[in-house]
Amino acid sequence: MVWDLGPIWFTYPERAALSDILSSGGIAFIQDPGIRLLVARYSLRLDQHMGSQEALDDLWDDALVGYLSNHSSLVDMLPAEEGPVRRRGAFEVDVGAFVENRDFANLLTRRLILLDRIQLATENLLETMEQLRESLPPAA
Repeated sequence: MVWDLGPIWFTYPERAALSDILSSGGIAFIQDPGIRLLVARYSLRLDQHMGSQEALDDLWDDALVGYLSNHSSLVDMLPAEEGPVRRRGAFEVDVGAFVENRDFANLLTRRLILLDRIQLATENLLETMEQLRESLPPAA
């Protein structure tokens, strides 16, 4: 259970080119209004995606990590230094600190809501990326 509450590895897409286009006014030079709209929508959805990730990261840093560290061994939640992330062996957990604890249940509920927000934001971002890709002319 504690392992599954561990932090998530986030994705931070490169956005230098997008930022350059938007900050320089270069978006005005895109002649197709549909593509201009998709670029603007992509920027908005990328911001939503990043905001969702940061909210979950903040929950971990501000609440969950402190709660878990008081009642379990966070060292055993860390990924192995080499190879894929895997579950570690059993370690000491104060089960009574978690079972039927409303504070902990509220933290889990907030985490699940934030995970859902990340999933939705990611799906929206990928959908917009695909629409943008399909609307671009073929490369020469």
